[in-house]
Amino acid sequence: GLWAKDEVSKVGLLTIPAGLNYLFGNDGKNYFEVGLGVTYVKVDASADEDSKMFNGTFGNATLGYRLAPEAGGFFFKIQLTPIFNKNGFFPFYGGVGLGYKF
Repeated sequence: GLWAKDEVSKVGLLTIPAGLNYLFGNDGKNYFEVGLGVTYVKVDASADEDSKMFNGTFGNATLGYRLAPEAGGFFFKIQLTPIFNKNGFFPFYGGVGLGYKF
């Protein structure tokens, strides 16, 4: 971390994500989702008289399954979302989404 946990007096975080996803599937319910995106990140943290700032961008890819009935109802998706930047490739990110489609 930047400092010991009890020394940080102020932290600011700004993220601006942008991406494009495409759904493959023709049965109106099951889809394979692929996408690419980029996120701008700015972190500003201060402790007493010292301050640290980080600015950068991260790319991401999306590979996943989506269950979204065309007529509405229960919505589910699971995806692998690796991220990458100039420092390397980090493959073990992902997520699960649940909801209701109207």
